[in-house]
Amino acid sequence: MMEVVLAHKSINVFRTQVIGRAAHSSLPHKGAGAIFAAARIIDHLYQLGVDARHQAGVEGEGFEPPWTTVQVGRMDGGTAVNILPAVCEFLWEYRALPSEDPDRIINALQAYIETEVRPALQEFAPEASIRTDTIARVPPLLAQPDHAVEPWVRQFPGVGTAPAGQVSFATEGGSFQRAGIATVVCGPGSIDVAHQPNEYVEPEQLAKSYAMLEGIVHWLSAEA
Repeated sequence: MMEVVLAHKSINVFRTQVIGRAAHSSLPHKGAGAIFAAARIIDHLYQLGVDARHQAGVEGEGFEPPWTTVQVGRMDGGTAVNILPAVCEFLWEYRALPSEDPDRIINALQAYIETEVRPALQEFAPEASIRTDTIARVPPLLAQPDHAVEPWVRQFPGVGTAPAGQVSFATEGGSFQRAGIATVVCGPGSIDVAHQPNEYVEPEQLAKSYAMLEGIVHWLSAEA
């Protein structure tokens, strides 16, 4: 919405695949049900998310919501109701507060898998396996209220006048910051309509964005 953003959460996206062994459902001791194992992992992810919410402190103030969030977005597996599923795969993510170790949740989940889920899955199918692959890791943008980027951006037309804020979605800003570039985020449109069939950006927002970019080009031309 063309307002200045000083900080955002990290985003960490993974694919977990459980490989069991197919068997007739009347003979479960001859196989390993991948969906049951996946369900245990997903339930643990749910609990990690609940814990993150209850443990959130003042460092989350300004974010909506003010805690690290955990989400499972898709799950696929199984062939028939009377067959132990040989494969189950699910996609999941968490968005960690900038102050939080971005590896904490994935490390906690891996420890649970190794100590609780894998041994049970391999009881009758020692070849069974569980694998988690990284799809995306986007670093957080850390608030640096003393740097000069915010007042520099605010000089251009189209930029909002509300106090600088913090957001729960991710951008490339954290990567620029890690490279030593002082960064804020400012752009058109609302996250409220993102990733929906009718996702859109208001023409007024595009006009404001164009005015800001045009102002930056003029500023750079003058500096040159």
